[in-house]
This record gives sequence, structure tokens and C-alpha cells, in this order.
Amino acid sequence: YSVRYTSRQAVSKFDVDYNCWWESSGPIARIENTDYDYNSKWSTYRSITRHDSHSIHADPLLNPDHSLSPASPCIDSGTADVSVLDDFNGRPRPLGAGIDIGAREFSGSPGMDPRPARSGTVRYRIFPNPGRSFVRIRPSGKDGRIRVTVFDVLGRRVGEPKPVSDSGRMNADGLAKGLYFLRLEDGAGVEIVKWVKY
Repeated sequence: YSVRYTSRQAVSKFDVDYNCWWESSGPIARIENTDYDYNSKWSTYRSITRHDSHSIHADPLLNPDHSLSPASPCIDSGTADVSVLDDFNGRPRPLGAGIDIGAREFSGSPGMDPRPARSGTVRYRIFPNPGRSFVRIRPSGKDGRIRVTVFDVLGRRVGEPKPVSDSGRMNADGLAKGLYFLRLEDGAGVEIVKWVKY
């Protein structure tokens, strides 16, 4: 299931919309003990939940790296009322006529979007992890200035990009406890790493 609710009362606690639903087989959603697939029960599901009035049901046409291809129906199909000002790669939203559905905006360069990728070696070491008031970021085998952008588990950017001292220390006092994704960028590329504050 893409969405599962244990009770009808739980449905009203969420606002679900502007999604791209795509199923090869089987139900998309379940409420209590009832399954809902797109072909036979989707209108009933939407009537019960009042969700997905602007969502689409189509193949998202993703590239192998999960970025949007030029023909993707997700392009310019997202909500205009969004608190996430940047996409997962740190680019401003929107890049086109509207915001795209998904974590990354279509840049016009299919398959060439910068993305978290490893070439078999870890480019950065971060410690302590988990940590409290600070985190140290050390490049592996090279020197250079690092720009750090912090995202929460929902993909929202947390504040402005964090400065990193010459010793590789980033202050984390202003962050609440939880899981974060640190987008580390230097002249050689971009890497995304997980960090936990406790």
C-alpha cells in the first residue's frame, strides 16, 4: 500500500494531495480492512478521505537516477502553496512554470542532476554521529571549503547553509533532536549524509 489508515478517524489527521500515484497491480490505499485500487474504487477513496483532489495517476517517467525525465507528467504539477523553497539538491523551487511533484525539480538536463552518489569511497567523515551540540566534517583525502545545508526528514531545509570552521566543526546548537540529512558541497561535487542529534 502507498497509504494505509487503521481507522476512518485517522484519515482526517492528514492532508494528502499533489501526488503522482502509479500502480502496476494491487491496491494503492487501505482504510481499516478495505482496499482501494485506482481502477475500481479510487473515486470512493477520494470521496471518503477528501484527499488527492489534485493528484495524478500516471507513470512518473523517471530516469534511472530517479530524476524526472523531460516527458514526466510530474513536471509543473505540484502545489503552489509549499513551505519547501528548495528541492533535495538545494535548487530553488520552481525551476519551470510551476513546482514539480517529487523531491527534485526538473532542471532541463535529464539524467544529469547532481545527486547523492558514492563512487565506492566515502568522501566525507562526520563525527560524532549521533552528536549533540556540534558535528565535525572531514573530507577524505582532499582539502577545501565545505558548504553544508541541513534538511529534516521531510526534506525541508533547516535555516540557511551552515558555516564550517577551518577545523571542520559545524555548530548544531539550534537544531532540535532528530534525524537530519547534511548536504555537503565543495568544488568537487555533492554528497548527502545522515546525522542524528540526540
